[in-house]
Amino acid sequence: MPNARLAGAVAGRAAAPPSAPTAASSTAPDIQLRAAVASLLDRGLRLAAGDLLVVVFTADLKEAAVRLTATARRSGALVRLVALPPGEAPAPGRRVRSALRELAAEPETGSGAGRRLVLLLGGAPVDLAALGLPPQLIAAQLPADEDRPGGPLPGWEDPDARAERLAVLCAATSAAGRLRVLTGDGRALQLARRDDRPAVVDPGPPVAGELLTLPAGAVRIEVDEAEGLFVAEGTLQVNRPVRLGGPLRGRPVRLELTGGRVTRLDCPDPHTEGFLRRAVEVHGVDRLRQAWCRPLAAGRPEVGLCLTADEARRGPAGSADLRIVLAARADWTAVPPVPARPARRTRTGEATSEAERN
Repeated sequence: MPNARLAGAVAGRAAAPPSAPTAASSTAPDIQLRAAVASLLDRGLRLAAGDLLVVVFTADLKEAAVRLTATARRSGALVRLVALPPGEAPAPGRRVRSALRELAAEPETGSGAGRRLVLLLGGAPVDLAALGLPPQLIAAQLPADEDRPGGPLPGWEDPDARAERLAVLCAATSAAGRLRVLTGDGRALQLARRDDRPAVVDPGPPVAGELLTLPAGAVRIEVDEAEGLFVAEGTLQVNRPVRLGGPLRGRPVRLELTGGRVTRLDCPDPHTEGFLRRAVEVHGVDRLRQAWCRPLAAGRPEVGLCLTADEARRGPAGSADLRIVLAARADWTAVPPVPARPARRTRTGEATSEAERN
């Protein structure tokens, strides 16, 4: 059985950062970049011939974007680059849509065009619904993060090493009695899995209409009980075209949960708080159904809570499929199950269990 302490260690363990090249190995960065780009396209995006790909990049990742474009074109994909000027919001939807239209009009595209994809290199985490992009679009982002190690493609992790880390974390999570999630303010949220269902590894292949955060892969659980406090300082994602999605920097959301439901929330931004309060109180989106832990290449993992509407508490029509995801960097620790106390013999020699005595 996996060690419970191991679960906490795995969830926060950093992968070894790329070693700095020496003067004698000046080609090392280029080799590392080629390997990272190849794995990102093949195993991250699963790029195929005929796909239309728009690559949006920040200035510090220009070399990686150029290398990625050349590699994608050799695989038969059609590619457009969109550079973000300093200070511009990541992934402007209008420019992405324009680039996709240009690709679709290329003579090489013909009638056999494959999927439409956008890859965001760098920048703050985004909410796909807020960009106004087509719902059939497949989108992925490798966001900038000061905690991630540097290198030719910062934050990227070898897929095989990542798969091994996820497997260990999943086993430890499944063996736990409960999960303890500790966010920045030091207060914890206790989670219990529904019907003792085992945790699963979500490999995170790209799906149309959803943003895939790279490196992909997370451990996911179905939640039965949730008690405590969760402070979301990472991202807010909503499966609706609202402008409030995206980074929560400067507007953290504090959630108090009792019995698996949101019983209190607050946020310093009145627009964000008003939106969430209406979702909870009017539309009934107060039930924590799923939680996931996504290890990162360095620092604490990202933990997300998925709130949905309970069938018995659904609000106005159209809210049944409303889904809100709040994420934060947090500790994800497996709490071992409490062992049953051994039976104790009475004076008459009968063995009684704890439950029978009570």
